[in-house]
Amino acid sequence: MASKDNQKSVATELTAGSDSAATEHTEEPQLAELVNQEAGLATEIELKVIRNDLVDYTYPFNGQQVPTQKVQIVLQSKVADQYCLGVAKLQRKNKTELKQVQDRWKTGTTWRFKALTLLNDKPAYIHTSCRIAIDLRKSQAQALLQSTSFPQAPLPTVTIADVLQLTQMQRFDLMAIVAEILDERKAGTGMVIADVRLVDGSKDNDSTTTEYAALPLTLFFKDAAELTSFKQYVGKKPLLFMCLTGSKKDGKVSVANIKDQSWRQEAVGSKALAMAEEATRMCGDDVTLRDVAALQTFTPAAAVDYISPMATLTSCQLMDPMCASLLGDATEHLYQLNHVHVTLPTKEASIKTKDDRLFARLDVWDATKKITVAFRSKAMLQLASLQNDQEKEYEELLATDELRHPLLASLRLHLQSKPQKSEPEATATEHSQTQSDNIVSAVVVEAEPCTFTDIPDDSVEAIHGLFAGSAQASERLAAVPLDKLRPSPFYNMLADGKPVEKALTLLRFTQRGNGKQHAHGFRIVTERAQDATAGAATELLCHSGAVHDRESPGFCHHEGCYSHGRDLQGGCTVQTSTARSRSLHRGHGTCPET
Repeated sequence: MASKDNQKSVATELTAGSDSAATEHTEEPQLAELVNQEAGLATEIELKVIRNDLVDYTYPFNGQQVPTQKVQIVLQSKVADQYCLGVAKLQRKNKTELKQVQDRWKTGTTWRFKALTLLNDKPAYIHTSCRIAIDLRKSQAQALLQSTSFPQAPLPTVTIADVLQLTQMQRFDLMAIVAEILDERKAGTGMVIADVRLVDGSKDNDSTTTEYAALPLTLFFKDAAELTSFKQYVGKKPLLFMCLTGSKKDGKVSVANIKDQSWRQEAVGSKALAMAEEATRMCGDDVTLRDVAALQTFTPAAAVDYISPMATLTSCQLMDPMCASLLGDATEHLYQLNHVHVTLPTKEASIKTKDDRLFARLDVWDATKKITVAFRSKAMLQLASLQNDQEKEYEELLATDELRHPLLASLRLHLQSKPQKSEPEATATEHSQTQSDNIVSAVVVEAEPCTFTDIPDDSVEAIHGLFAGSAQASERLAAVPLDKLRPSPFYNMLADGKPVEKALTLLRFTQRGNGKQHAHGFRIVTERAQDATAGAATELLCHSGAVHDRESPGFCHHEGCYSHGRDLQGGCTVQTSTARSRSLHRGHGTCPET
C-alpha cells in the first residue's frame, strides 16, 4: 500500500496541468467568459475545429419521430481545458446545403470568430467543458491560413470524484486510465462489449482516506480487433472518454455512453503524462478503489419470435399514418402485409447505423398505397436471400448493382409504443421539442419471399377481385387484364383508364424466349404471350425475367414483372410491371422501361 502522503500528491499533481493551462493567453478573450449572448456578440476569439460530425437524429412531433440532421463540431480554444460545441441544423430539408456547411468546417481548420451567436440549448445536454453551443450559421467567422499553436487535444475538467456530485442528468468528458477489464462479452450484432473500471487519481472531496475514486463503465467495440487494440492502454496510458452521460436515480449514480455520440481518443499533454507516470501506483494490486457509480447490470435480450404469434392482416393504406390508434390500448402489436413489393435501397441511401448494423427505410407497395417503413437487419437480409451474418455481402451486392428483392413478399410489421425519453438519444442540442404522447415505433422485423411453383388460379382470381375494390390511388399495384393497359403521354400508364405507376397482369407464355443479362437483372424476350385470365387471347411481345415452360402462365409486371409465391401464412400472391408498346418482365424486381 502506498503511503498517504504519496497518494495525496497524485491528485494535486494531475490537476497541475489544468491550473497552468488556465493561466495561458490571459491577455486574449477566454472561451469560458462567454456566459451569455451579450458576451458572445462582444467577443473576438480564435478557435480550432477538432471534430466534425454529421448527426442523424429524430425529434418527436405529433406522436411520431421526424428524422432530420445537423452538423456538430467541437471547437478548441488556445487553452486546453476550454472547448465548446458548434452546431448547424438542417433547414428546409436541404441536405445538400447542410453537407456544404459540414465541408466548410473541416477538422483541423482554424477560425477567427466575431460576434458569436449562441444557441439556446440546455447545458445538461452539452458535454464540453464550456457548456455553450455556437450557432455556425449566424456567427461571423473567418478562416485563418496561419495561427498560433493550439493544444493537441482537449483537457476535460471533470474528475471521477466529481461524478458523486451529480443530482440530475449531465453530459461530460473525462480523462482516465483503464485500471482493469471486468468482463467481456459479444453482442448478437457482432459487437464486443467490455465492462471496465476507470481511475484518474482523484478522491472524495476533503477525504483523508487512501481510497481512489473509481468509475465502472460499459464500452462497446466494433469487433475483437478493436478491443485488442484498446487493451494496450489498460493500466498504462490515459484516454479521453468523450460525451458520457451521468444521472442519479434512487440515490444511485450511473454513467453510460451515448449511442452514436460518445467516442474515445488518446490523451496528450502535461496532465496526461503525469497520469501515465502514476498509472502503476493507481492500478496496482495493493491499491484501494471505491466505485462512485453503479455499473448497469447486463441482461442479454432473448431473441423475440415474430413468426409463430398471430398477426393482424392489414394493407399499406390502413397503416398510413403510423399512429397510436393502430395500437389501441396495447403497447405493441404485430401486423402482416401480404402481396407487397419492396423497392431496393439506392447507393446513396444510408443503410447502416453507426454501430455497423443494417437498418434502412424502404418503400413498400401493395394494391392500396405506397408507404415507407423501417427495416431491421434480419428483414433486409431475408429480402436479399442472405443469411444473418452476411451483412458485408449485402453491401457488396448493393455497390455492384447485383442486389435483388423478390417481386412479391410478405412482411411482419412490429408496432410499439415507446415513452418519450427525457434525454434524446441522438442529439446534444435538440431539447425544445416536447410531446406528451408516446412515440410509435414501426419496424419490419420479418420478411419472406413469395416462391410458388404452381399456379393457384382460384387464388389469383380472388386477389384480382380484392384489388378491384381497392382505393384508386396512382401509387399502388393495379391488377387489370392485359387489354385494359394503355400507354399515356402524361402518366407512366393507364390501367382501365386510371393513371397508375405499376400494374399487375397474369400472363401465359406459349413459347420459349431468348434471354440476356444486364446490369439490373435479366430480360427474356418471348412472343405470343397471352392474358391468362381473359376470355380473348390477347397477345403481345413480352420481355420476361422468369423462364417458364411452354404453355406455363406467369405474372407480368409492366415496368417489371412479378412471379407468384407463398406468403408467411401460406397464402397465394402475385405481382406485376408496366405496359407500354411492350411489357417488361423481370424475375428479381422492377426494371427500367425500354
